[in-house]
Amino acid sequence: MASISTYSSGAIFAIVFVLLFSKDNISIHTAKQVPCYLWFVGGLFSVTGITLYYFAIPKIGIAKMMALGLCGQLIFSIIAGHFGWLNLPVEPITTKRLTGMAAMILGILLITSK
Repeated sequence: MASISTYSSGAIFAIVFVLLFSKDNISIHTAKQVPCYLWFVGGLFSVTGITLYYFAIPKIGIAKMMALGLCGQLIFSIIAGHFGWLNLPVEPITTKRLTGMAAMILGILLITSK
């Protein structure tokens, strides 16, 4: 029920924000240019991720779950930036970035250890 509530209200706010703040005209022609799977794959991943959070937090604790989630986002962002996925500017993986990622992982280990 929490996921339904979250995504229903999120959809309403997203529609309102797009209508209020979009600089481009919204048209059916523009919407048809987006591949069909892109309309749903983001929602699928998002609902799956949030639902996993709801189930995992009572089992492993909120600190560990949030730390693992942030770490996963950090690692994905470094890889996505390196390859230019999602039309991102290409940002090569550097020693500085790897050091930052290692520091984050070490921090997560320290936060989640007993």
